[in-house]
Amino acid sequence: MKYINTLFSALILSTISTSSLANQLTPEFVLNEIGVAQKHYMCDSPETAKSALQALARLLESDQSLALLDKIGPDSLAFTYARLGLVYENSGDNLKASDYKAKAVSLIQRHLSEVDWEGMKQLIQFFDSNLKKRDDSVKCS
Repeated sequence: MKYINTLFSALILSTISTSSLANQLTPEFVLNEIGVAQKHYMCDSPETAKSALQALARLLESDQSLALLDKIGPDSLAFTYARLGLVYENSGDNLKASDYKAKAVSLIQRHLSEVDWEGMKQLIQFFDSNLKKRDDSVKCS
């Protein structure tokens, strides 16, 4: 039942995210979507995590305006791609994992030219472990 509920939540997230693309995105809306995708990534099945992260990636790809990036951070899309790379890697889909890893590294290198995939992976693991420690919203129940 939990799987069905989380899958349903991810599908709703995908629908909401896709339908909201026609509207101007607010930083608050995007930050909320990041939080929802982060929780699915950290707490749910790989399939649910993939759906939530792909919906978030589409949302972030749709608006890369400076006003939005100033509020949510310039590398949210890169970290979303990196997490998708990790989920696909852990699921054994190396082709999709490689694609998302390359996208993540390409985006992050705009700001951190010395970072490769291993460095990016370490950043994600560091961020995720600290997020679990400090943020009750990503505590898995």
